[in-house]
This record gives sequence, C-alpha cells and structure tokens, in this order.
Amino acid sequence: MVSLRKFKPSPKAKFIYFLRAFNLVFLTLIAFLIAIVMAFLKVEIFDFYLNYLVVASIAIFIIGIIISAIYSNAFYNSVLFEIREDSISKTSGVIFKTIKVIPYSKITNVEIVQGPILRLLGLASLYIHTAGYSGRYNIAEMEIEGIEVNVAEEIRNLILQKIKS
Repeated sequence: MVSLRKFKPSPKAKFIYFLRAFNLVFLTLIAFLIAIVMAFLKVEIFDFYLNYLVVASIAIFIIGIIISAIYSNAFYNSVLFEIREDSISKTSGVIFKTIKVIPYSKITNVEIVQGPILRLLGLASLYIHTAGYSGRYNIAEMEIEGIEVNVAEEIRNLILQKIKS
C-alpha cells in the first residue's frame, strides 16, 4: 500500500482532546460540590466533613487539569491519519492503540461537521460513513477530527474522487 499523504490533526485539536479528558473530572467535581452545598445547608452527615470536602474538591480539580493536559497531549501525539492508494486509515490511542482502515470501495458518504467549539477554533471534523457500519443510527465509521477546514475539504474531495474512480 502506497501512502499518498500522512497527516495529524491541527495542534489546536489538543484543546478538544483536553475537554474530552476533563469531562470525567468535571462530573466527579460536581458530586463533591453537591456534598459541600449539603454541608453548608447543615445536612448532618456532611457537617463534620466540610473542610475535607472542600480540600478534596480543590485537589480533584487541580489533579484533573494536570492529568487531562498530559493525556490530551499524549493522545494528540498518538493520532495519525493516512490517505493510501486504496484506503484511508486512522491510528490512535494512548493506552489501547487502534488502527482503523476503510477501503474507498466501502465508503458511502463523507461529511464535514463543525460544532460551536470547532468553529471557534477554525477546525472541522470529517465523518466517513460506510454502508455496513452506519446503518439506521447514522454513526460514522471514522472521524477525522480537529483538522483545518480547508484540509477537511481537500480530503473530502480526494476521497470522493477515489470513490468515483
């Protein structure tokens, strides 16, 4: 297989990866904040532990930011997309490495998506659909996330050319 082009997401995509990694920390922090509010409202169970809850919440927040930053950077470094003569592939993963290869002959649809955060960063995601995978749920088999809009358009056009030929 000859590689026509290898590319990575934009460095701005690290922010998107950071937000995804920080989600779990944020939910844990909300649980601690609820406990703190209950302590302030003098719910007996939490009254004694108020100081511990505040310190734990601050510690979870700080540790969460540090871990999220480290993980998002490691994940960014693991992501690699490759446009080949007969397929497109995505390699990613920090703990579990995943390599996904989609032959052009299986691709049915390619769409460019920009949510509000991606739009603010000037980035886009390219969703690649296949007939066997997407089905009735309309889930993309591969997402090429965090790339510049012009790069997304260029890759979409290249894939559409490969599909036609």
